[in-house]
Amino acid sequence: MKGKILATAMAACLLGSNVQASDSNGSYAVKGAGLGSCAKFLESVKAQDNLYYVYGGWVEGYLTAMNRHQADTFDISPWQSTALMLKIAESFCAKRPDMQFHQIVSSITQTLDSDRLSSGGEFKNLGTKEKPIILQAQMIKIIQQALADLGFLGGSVDGVYGDGTKDALGKFQESKGLVATRLPDQGTLFELFKAQKSQGQ
Repeated sequence: MKGKILATAMAACLLGSNVQASDSNGSYAVKGAGLGSCAKFLESVKAQDNLYYVYGGWVEGYLTAMNRHQADTFDISPWQSTALMLKIAESFCAKRPDMQFHQIVSSITQTLDSDRLSSGGEFKNLGTKEKPIILQAQMIKIIQQALADLGFLGGSVDGVYGDGTKDALGKFQESKGLVATRLPDQGTLFELFKAQKSQGQ
C-alpha cells in the first residue's frame, strides 16, 4: 500500500512539473494531472495504473474548487461519481487526443451547470443496505421531475421516494433496456437526465 501511494505521489509530481503561468487576461496556472494530454490519460485508462487514480483525484479537486468558488453553487456534480466523470472524460478524450486533460474537464463541467445544486441539505440512501446510493434529498424531486417530463411519472413531484417513483423509474429503465432495479444508480441517472435534456432541445 505504501509503495502504491508513493508511486502515485511521484506520478503527480512528474505531471505537475510543467506549470502554465497566468497572464493579464486572467488565465490561471494549471497544475498536476490536468496538464497531461488526453492521449496520456487514455493510456492510463487502459493500464488502470496508479496514474489513473491521480487523474481521478485531480477531477475531484477541480470539482471541489468549482463548488467553492462558483456563485450559487453547493455541488456542481450532485449525482455524478468520480468513476462516471472519468468515463465521460474518456469519451471526450477519444475524440480529442491532442487536448490537455484540464481542457476536457473544463468542457465537461460546462455541461453540468444545469445539474448543480445551489444549496446543501440532508443526504438519503435511495438504494438498499447491501447497495447504498447516497444522494442529496433534494435530488429526489429532480429525479421525479425528469420522470414526469418524460411521461413515466403521473403523480406529484413531492420529494418522497415512494413506490410510485420507484415504479416509474423501473419503467424508464425497461424502456432503455436496463435492468429494472428501480434504483437511481449512475447508469440510470445518466440515461434519465440525457433523455430529459434531449426532449427539451
